[in-house]
Amino acid sequence: MKKLKTLLLTEGMHGMISQVEGMARALNTEFDHKIVRLSFPWNLVPPKLTPISEIILKDKIYLIENEITDLIISCGRKSVVPSILLKRKNKKIFSIHIQDPKVNFKNFDVIVAPEHDNLKGDNVISSKGAIHY
Repeated sequence: MKKLKTLLLTEGMHGMISQVEGMARALNTEFDHKIVRLSFPWNLVPPKLTPISEIILKDKIYLIENEITDLIISCGRKSVVPSILLKRKNKKIFSIHIQDPKVNFKNFDVIVAPEHDNLKGDNVISSKGAIHY
């Protein structure tokens, strides 16, 4: 069976990397990790107040991956909007966000968050703590 092509999006912090890579490995996917960098002032603005637009991105290189990506796994505040943007460009992409995205949960197919975050929703899966490799 062909492995899913997965795009991992994080801010580059080790804790986030271990979570997205752990999920990708658990799902047995072929993955590529990209670090999200947002332009000023969007790097300081909460996701719910940020436009879903390429104008917020400092580096747009992962947007071309959209054509060959089956799955996006994102983690962290700065990866929320790029993940939503890619999903909107290609509705076939399945999106998973790890941690509370602090935006409408309907923007993602699945959200994985630790139980102590107390998130509730049809597409929310609670974990006993942070997932990792």
